[in-house]
Amino acid sequence: MENIIQKNLERLTGRGEGDMPKATESESIGGTKDSEGRPCFGANFYYDSKSGEIVFFGVEPNVPKDILLKYSHGIFRIALDVKLTHRPNATGKNRIISHHFDFKINDYLKDVFSKTIQEYNERYAFSV
Repeated sequence: MENIIQKNLERLTGRGEGDMPKATESESIGGTKDSEGRPCFGANFYYDSKSGEIVFFGVEPNVPKDILLKYSHGIFRIALDVKLTHRPNATGKNRIISHHFDFKINDYLKDVFSKTIQEYNERYAFSV
């Protein structure tokens, strides 16, 4: 499981095609807010339903067809700590605050994604 979590963290932080930062560059931000008023966006991803490995971030028109056909879909809701009038000391970092899966996931996958989110938020996210 640790290997899968590490691969997921690489997808969450990498700069290549199919990694979260690249895939979310053009996401619409600000439609929803977290409990502290930070703007949020959804990061769509595709994952292996057996291992929990995230294989690609992106929205359907930009996701290769073989990935759409082979992998399951999920969404991370991401809050951004951006500098706004009411948040002059913001960090510029983001934080995964929730997730959604198109299908019910088993306990193993719940554990993989829970640990992936926890590790990401501990290493890379703004503090709450």
